[in-house]
Amino acid sequence: MWVLSPMIAAETVPALSSSLISPALEQLRDLPAGDRALLAGECPSLAGRFAGNFSGALVQPMIPDGTEVIIGVVQEPVFGPLVVFGLGGVATEFLGDHAARLAPLTGADADDLIHSIRAAPLLLGHRGQPPADVTALRDALLRISRLADDLPQVAELDLNPVIARPDGVTVVDARIRVTSHGAAAPFLRQLPVRQRP
Repeated sequence: MWVLSPMIAAETVPALSSSLISPALEQLRDLPAGDRALLAGECPSLAGRFAGNFSGALVQPMIPDGTEVIIGVVQEPVFGPLVVFGLGGVATEFLGDHAARLAPLTGADADDLIHSIRAAPLLLGHRGQPPADVTALRDALLRISRLADDLPQVAELDLNPVIARPDGVTVVDARIRVTSHGAAAPFLRQLPVRQRP
């Protein structure tokens, strides 16, 4: 649910998760932990802190525990789109546990991505924990791969975190950067453009 009023956001936050939408923040986790707590009790103060940059708050159901993964796309100038998969959340920046494959992915490529990260045991059931729905995770990878292959305008795509649970996967946060033109093939010859006198 999208709310524009800080007061409505503050009323709904206790039972739900909330993300502040502001050009000043790339992701909610860029907000200091104390301010995240402030969002629940004093949302108007937080909105005042961002003054004219407060666009609203996205309020959504809180996802129960699961394994946080990242699914992304990067346009590689020579080879085209790369699909990236790895451990997500804040750990992705510190641990660097990820793998990449060229799009379009096959089912075997998606399975390889899931099993190639060091944190794969967390997805497959570790120490008595139920395994994540690997079929749903595989399907998500194949769909993102297809999107990247069909739409070269998608320069970057970052789904982080994606919560993998025994009953499916849920995208919690998404960031997409598009360009106005498709990727050019770097090895194609181009005729020079000459100015007329």
